[in-house]
Amino acid sequence: MFFVYIAVYLILFISVFTDIKSLRIPYSIVALAGFISVIFIIYEMINGSITWTQIAYSLLPGLALIVTSFITRQSVGYGDGLMMMAVGPVFGISHMVFGVCLAFFISAIFSLVMLTFRKADKTTCFPFMPFLTIALGVSQFAA
Repeated sequence: MFFVYIAVYLILFISVFTDIKSLRIPYSIVALAGFISVIFIIYEMINGSITWTQIAYSLLPGLALIVTSFITRQSVGYGDGLMMMAVGPVFGISHMVFGVCLAFFISAIFSLVMLTFRKADKTTCFPFMPFLTIALGVSQFAA
């Protein structure tokens, strides 16, 4: 299922570019990621290497981002959370939790650097998908 990972990373890179350009992630890209994830789930269920519990747990980090988006009035957009829910079953709970935590850490460092050099102020919005993609890549290849 190496091709699934390549397809998911391609979708993540497309979402990075759209998020940087417009601070939005089109639902069509999220739907494509979800479709690939469903194919992955079916394949893994047939092979017996994934359970419904593992699938449900892998959706939790994305759900947490959606709740965070609601609480913070979209400081983190809904598209970020939906994308993380869409790719969660492919990466699994451990990579997703590590990836989301690392993404928040990387974005905090980036924000501090931007504030320090006065390239941004406290109201400046940054796309979050680049940080999530980098963090998922690190979690995938570091483990």
